Amino acid sequence: MRRDVYSDIPPFAPQGAFLRLRAVLQPLWLARQLNEGSKLPRGLTSEPLLILQADKESSPVPVNTKAIGKKYEPTTYAVGREKIKEYARAIGETNPLYLDERAAREAGYADVVAPPMFAVVYSSPSVAPSLFDPEVEMNFAMMVHGGQEFEWGPLVVAGDEITTTASVKDISERDGRGYYVFESISVNQNGEQVCRGTWTNIVRGV
Repeated sequence: MRRDVYSDIPPFAPQGAFLRLRAVLQPLWLARQLNEGSKLPRGLTSEPLLILQADKESSPVPVNTKAIGKKYEPTTYAVGREKIKEYARAIGETNPLYLDERAAREAGYADVVAPPMFAVVYSSPSVAPSLFDPEVEMNFAMMVHGGQEFEWGPLVVAGDEITTTASVKDISERDGRGYYVFESISVNQNGEQVCRGTWTNIVRGV
């Protein structure tokens, strides 16, 4: 293994099982790193591709469905004005509602408005433990990002406190692949559901 390139592979990578690993950041892991104020590890990009790709594939691992229905401890995220602005600039947004509190207030909002996909930022602290739960038994070496779906409610603005609860919605196997579906429910301080997320990961060779 080329230690100069791969020495900063995220700690969940099972390095001993492969001849060579190429680590690429998934949006969820990137969001967690940004929440913690971390820099991107050397050799990684923010492209939403695979977490890990192995030159030599590991042996098939059957799916374990016992974790279906499991819920995790909720997490609360305090939405900051500058966090919203940083996120908006990072994704190239120019809408003044995301960047200018005066414009947002003139439009009837209490503060700057969070772009829709800011949902990944406030949801990820709750979703991440479900992905890495040993009871779920997801084989990261063979995993690809299947997709994310979101349903939004009232807009999130700076000053909101968003509480997210994650759960294992489904684990199934078909066509030699394992499908791991997680759900997140996010509510604001008024008890209004601001977002429901469905997070799907696919594991090959089960």
